[in-house]
Amino acid sequence: MSGTSQDSSRAFHGRKQKRIDVGLTLTVRGTDKHGVPFADSVHTTNISRTGASFHLRREVTVGMNLELEFAPRPGRAEEEFTMSARIVRAERDTFDGSFHLGVQFSRRFLRVYVPESGS
Repeated sequence: MSGTSQDSSRAFHGRKQKRIDVGLTLTVRGTDKHGVPFADSVHTTNISRTGASFHLRREVTVGMNLELEFAPRPGRAEEEFTMSARIVRAERDTFDGSFHLGVQFSRRFLRVYVPESGS
């Protein structure tokens, strides 16, 4: 994998739900492969009702559970919320060494995101 977003998106084919390319801010909490607890702020690369993908600089493995805390979007009357997710894909990015993760939510993601248009 060369580390480009095009290569990353090809690696995550075979989805059951349509994903939307959106950079939502979230805090990822968990324990890394070495047993060290962490809480890191990341941005999603895409999201669906059943899962999401993002890059994390921690070494984690498929099957691990994470807590995801979604921040409210700027200018919206939303509250942050937390949900559990299980790592279903973890691929090391050869460009920067981070891990490109695919996670499956413990329940359906109910917020609706519509791309904003400048026109």
